[in-house]
Amino acid sequence: MISAEEFDRKFDDGESIDEYLDLQNPILLEELAEYKVTINLSKEMKEKLVNMSKRLNLSFEDTIKALLAKEVGLI
Repeated sequence: MISAEEFDRKFDDGESIDEYLDLQNPILLEELAEYKVTINLSKEMKEKLVNMSKRLNLSFEDTIKALLAKEVGLI
């Protein structure tokens, strides 16, 4: 295992990072596609999410994404 800092340093210095990449199971760009979703929230729910975002130092959108990802088992 390599730290993100060490990986970045090797990349920035032009060193090979091939041994740290899973080239047998690449993530395809279409798997990273994002879809826009619109939801209606109660004022109370929005306020709780805003407060959570501030505590976690995340954007409002990233907080919602993280909660959804956790709920559906992606993290």
